[in-house]
Amino acid sequence: MDGNWLRTHCARFDHGGCGLRVLVEDGNPVKVAPDPDDSFSYGYSCPKGMATLERISHPKRLTHPMRRQVARGEGKWQSISCD
Repeated sequence: MDGNWLRTHCARFDHGGCGLRVLVEDGNPVKVAPDPDDSFSYGYSCPKGMATLERISHPKRLTHPMRRQVARGEGKWQSISCD
């Protein structure tokens, strides 16, 4: 793959974040791998960190704030602004 590997950390922050490498092609992340040079995780990343690409591109991912319209548990939501 031609592209640029960037170093970053898992965005979960449950324990400080495992070091990750992300392959970026044409401005889009296409692959995630553990960073063997990270001084915290030493090349380890949990399955949640490795699923980062799936999480950020999932069709049901929230992209704006929502407000519950009816009683809790009924699953009816309304899009609202950040204001």
